[in-house]
Amino acid sequence: MSNIENENKASKKSFIDRFKEKIEAKKAHKAEVAEQHQRIISSMSEAEYAEMKLEKMRYFDNSISHKLGYAGILCSLIAMFIALNTMSPAYYMGGVGVVIAILMNIAILLTGFLTVEKVKTYSIGYSIYSIVLGGLCVLRIFWFPLSTVRLYNEFWGKIKDTSAWDSTTQGNKWEVIKGLYQNKLGSSIINGTPVDANGNAISVENLKNDTSIIDHIATEGYLTANGNIRFVIMTLFLAIAAACFISAGVIGYIKSVKLRNYLNSKKEN
Repeated sequence: MSNIENENKASKKSFIDRFKEKIEAKKAHKAEVAEQHQRIISSMSEAEYAEMKLEKMRYFDNSISHKLGYAGILCSLIAMFIALNTMSPAYYMGGVGVVIAILMNIAILLTGFLTVEKVKTYSIGYSIYSIVLGGLCVLRIFWFPLSTVRLYNEFWGKIKDTSAWDSTTQGNKWEVIKGLYQNKLGSSIINGTPVDANGNAISVENLKNDTSIIDHIATEGYLTANGNIRFVIMTLFLAIAAACFISAGVIGYIKSVKLRNYLNSKKEN
């Protein structure tokens, strides 16, 4: 039995040694190829090296713009999901504005996918479209994010208002304030649980005449109920999306023009 175990151990050791040898051989081969490549580049003039890079573009996609474009699409979608979760569907034109926002984002998504794939193959026209998409993301910052921070601070200002309140004639103060904003802010904010400074939930009964004891609205789910933080997150994602789209477009445009001029020079020759 011991002989069999020894043979198995020897076999395993032999397999591991062969595996290590193959890895070392691959590393050595890669190093050799890299060294040869470096020697070839070093022997080239600047003009030859520039031409080699242009020639390489004929066979390789514009991966930088491609990745940046998809990053822009992802950030744009995240910002829009947060916006739709933050604002009431009835706020803009009785819900029409939200429909427009959703349709606009679907258009940006579809146009974005098409643009990203075209920019990858060095399209000058779609590189410009990518820059336009970036501009649209900048403009969108002035829609939902700014509306969010304005309405949330109005809502919070009424909560912190310490003026006298008679619940017998004016109703429960907390419920009245929520009613004022139920068609403006999303339910994830106004329907959250009010919490005091010690982190304890406050009952609706205790908010009849005084809502200033509310320290914050408890976060329910994955997103904070603080509208100011949501504003920062939305603005950040839209700014990143804009930067990605614009960078993808600028890089794509520059590369596409260079490749077009190079190919035209080849045809003339």
